[in-house]
Amino acid sequence: MHAGVTYLQVQLKGALMLAVVLSGLLGISSMTAYAGGVFITGHDPDYHAIAGGNTLGAQHIIQRAVVYVTFDKPNPKILLVTDVRNPGGDQIDSRLGMTAAGFSFDVADYGSGTSGVLDLHTVNFNNYDAIVVASDSGGWLRQDELDILNARATELIDYVNTGNRGIVGFNESGNRPGGPGIYTGTTHNRYGFLPFLVSGVGFQQPEVGITLTAAGEAIGLTNTDVNGNAAHSVFTATGGMDIIDVDSSGQILSLATRKFITPQGVADHFKCYEAQGEPVNVIVDLQDQFGEEPRVLVGKPKLFCNPVDKNGEGISHPTLHLTCYEIEADNEEERNVIVKNQFGEQTLKVEKPKLLCVPPQRPSSSFR
Repeated sequence: MHAGVTYLQVQLKGALMLAVVLSGLLGISSMTAYAGGVFITGHDPDYHAIAGGNTLGAQHIIQRAVVYVTFDKPNPKILLVTDVRNPGGDQIDSRLGMTAAGFSFDVADYGSGTSGVLDLHTVNFNNYDAIVVASDSGGWLRQDELDILNARATELIDYVNTGNRGIVGFNESGNRPGGPGIYTGTTHNRYGFLPFLVSGVGFQQPEVGITLTAAGEAIGLTNTDVNGNAAHSVFTATGGMDIIDVDSSGQILSLATRKFITPQGVADHFKCYEAQGEPVNVIVDLQDQFGEEPRVLVGKPKLFCNPVDKNGEGISHPTLHLTCYEIEADNEEERNVIVKNQFGEQTLKVEKPKLLCVPPQRPSSSFR
């Protein structure tokens, strides 16, 4: 026991804490440390790849979205999440749209037991390079599948953060035209498998005057791709993701990111300052993706880190500051970590952990 030391048991893991424990970038021995991708849209290209005034544009949206989230992997293995029951009305099986876009794929639904269709409750996401979620207006997605995806949100966030793979999600709006025998679409918790995207709102409109942003152009889309059909939902907040296209009134139609994501949104950049203060003298048990380390002494604060807007990319969590403390850890195993980020790719030699970075208990700080 250390005199004057407080003993706590703390287990740190998960997407946010990977950035907090500075030694714990990812994995063991030699690994990669970069995120996958997410592309979410209010368009329903799985429908319009077959029907509508611009089938080629809709097919191109699907193609570029999959290329984006898989980092242009040849022949990616895709899981399409859709119901296989025809909802009635003017809807098209999303499997047809994906096929028209040139992809082969496995299918998972709510657990219907249909031959050749996987059970979404148990399917292993890690077997796939991309998970494509069908639209619920135009396509065949139902609340049954959405509820399962939402229940597995933590797994899906971890799936994306593992890197080089990702999620494509089409329109979720619940605004299918109703009528006898017609299933009108999802009813609640839309896009809940990405908890920070609680801002999806059903909004049906013709695709006229839709414009791409620079981020949309960088993905490889054109203004021709996103006009000429119909869109069914918009987003009122971004969760830190990049805006891909907007409608004629400036409402957001599509979002994308290749950054690490957390239940609160896209992870921020941080600008760190030297800091001085009294040692906290706390003993903690730490667990990251390099393993467990018990009874680590936390000492003096050394850095104070602010979320920072780099090159106009925005800040997702402006009040989430980090305070980084010296730690006395016994783990001296060296590891090679391949880091791929906005500055390029490089191999880092990761040695003994030096700092433990701690977020605030409340999303606020006082300065004077």
